[in-house]
Amino acid sequence: MPKFEFRNNINRILVTVAIGLYIGLSTGLFGTGGGATILLVLIYVMDFPIHTAIGTATALMAITAASGVVGYTLQGHIPWPDGIIIGLAAIVSGALFSKVANRVTEKTLNTAVGAIFISIGIAMSFVEGGTAGMLHSVQAFLG
Repeated sequence: MPKFEFRNNINRILVTVAIGLYIGLSTGLFGTGGGATILLVLIYVMDFPIHTAIGTATALMAITAASGVVGYTLQGHIPWPDGIIIGLAAIVSGALFSKVANRVTEKTLNTAVGAIFISIGIAMSFVEGGTAGMLHSVQAFLG
């Protein structure tokens, strides 16, 4: 896939600001961390090496997650026990797997990221509505 070429630093800054606005819009509207979106943009648009892109996307997720927590806390929508448990599990697993990711080659890491994205895409097809949602997804797929 050909990489996007920047003519000068102003173009790069404008594209970076536009990407940031898009990520902010998607995180605010849909509650996403923006990590998957920005990871793809950093790799395929901004031409970052995958290790750098993953580190940058992780930093972005921490910032957007913190801003989301503030917004949803002010509105009273945070189930604190669940949030704390998920947050702590994410911190521990993130620290552990960042050590693994830093030891593998770009190709291996790229393959792992692709496999994870495919898995997430498949899983998302079955999430809405539990078992009924899964059956609806299968029926829609079969036609």
